[in-house]
Amino acid sequence: MTTIRMADADAAWLGMDAPDNLMMVTAVLRFDEKLDRARFADVVRERMVEPYPTFRRRALPSTSPLEQPVWVDDPDFDLDRHLVAARLPAGRDDEAALADLVGDLLGTPLDMSRSPWQLQLVEGPGEGSTVVARLHHCIADGMALAAVLLNLTDDLPAPTADTSPPADGGTRGARRPGLVRRVNDATKGVAGVTGHQTGHQTDRGMRPVRRAWTALRFGVEVVGTGLRIVFAARDPRTRLSGRLGTRKRAAWTRELDLGDVKAIARRLGVTVNDVLLSVTAGALRRHLMQHGGRAHDLRVFVPVNLRPAGQPVPTSLGNRFGLVFVRLPISVADPVERARAVHDRMSQVKGTPQAAATFAILSIVGALPSWGHRLAVRVLGAKSSAIVTNVPGPRDVVLLAGSPLTRVVFWVPQAGAVGLGISIFSYAGRVTVGVAADCNVVADPREITTAVEAELDELVGRLG
Repeated sequence: MTTIRMADADAAWLGMDAPDNLMMVTAVLRFDEKLDRARFADVVRERMVEPYPTFRRRALPSTSPLEQPVWVDDPDFDLDRHLVAARLPAGRDDEAALADLVGDLLGTPLDMSRSPWQLQLVEGPGEGSTVVARLHHCIADGMALAAVLLNLTDDLPAPTADTSPPADGGTRGARRPGLVRRVNDATKGVAGVTGHQTGHQTDRGMRPVRRAWTALRFGVEVVGTGLRIVFAARDPRTRLSGRLGTRKRAAWTRELDLGDVKAIARRLGVTVNDVLLSVTAGALRRHLMQHGGRAHDLRVFVPVNLRPAGQPVPTSLGNRFGLVFVRLPISVADPVERARAVHDRMSQVKGTPQAAATFAILSIVGALPSWGHRLAVRVLGAKSSAIVTNVPGPRDVVLLAGSPLTRVVFWVPQAGAVGLGISIFSYAGRVTVGVAADCNVVADPREITTAVEAELDELVGRLG
């Protein structure tokens, strides 16, 4: 049986899994036609399971502070166990029933005795089908898993065979390095991922003195980022913060016109992402004030991909992303001024090594025993009120198992006491904003999705 040591960053996400905040990446893929299950299973086998061995392995957590979690082959792997059929209840609005089903699945843990992923094939809404994909974050980050799922579509190239050693630094064999060795490996393993993001040169031809100085400077940046996170003020206590439970809810907007968003961005001299973050901030403002709260500025996590642009996802998968912390200008009432404020704050973050440094920190945390994971969850969870992701999808309609893909909603997990996740996914000229929330934090996430639609409509009306 093959045993592969789990990469430190992946181990961190495995260790942060908790019943009230499951570390799952969740995607909802909608089709107006019924999917053929047999054809769908063949596509999943050929384009997902066979090219990426991790989908045939299960994660074994460490049993000792001196051991690292490992991936082992699942001797009883059966694709049918990971493809689950479901049907929406009769007599209900299909759209609402689907949202309730997704919410239930957000709070349902995966079977960790098998490879930690599941694709649920749902009949409906209407005459169509829906695939609800749930994949554990220890397999890979959201951008990588989005690429894997989109690789199931017919117009993407077949995955390129990766004959190089695993990019996650995994080593074969049952021997597991001790804690000191693992922490040392973690500090070295981030160099190949973070070098291009921090402006550091990783060329072997670099002079030893300059290489040492570069490593030292990045180490200082990592330590500085860690200290800023630890000593950063807690986010204000609002309706968006509170003790989490196991009940979750999901909702998503109507399809928003990406052309409108681009036109607004050009008119204001900001980016498309700035506009979408601005309407998200406006929606949170409306939600807080609707429930009698104050419109405080709130800090959110924004994931940043650390893979070089255009580089295919390696067959070893893994997590290669960092986090930046952005304070959304929720206190700004005017939507135009709010968009400009978002642009200014995002511009300040873009020039920093924060994303690379947080990846390094997560890698070091993953090398620590379980107490390190719990500590990281507590620290991160106290510094933010939500996580906001923006994943660009295909520009044209794609097919999966012969059926046109209509819509996509995509969420990454929250961490610690963060109970609100907001996803922005663009596809074929449209944008869908999804909200996944803990019921103790947001009882009805449709209030936020409706507010997002209203905020965008207001901007369109203001700017023509």
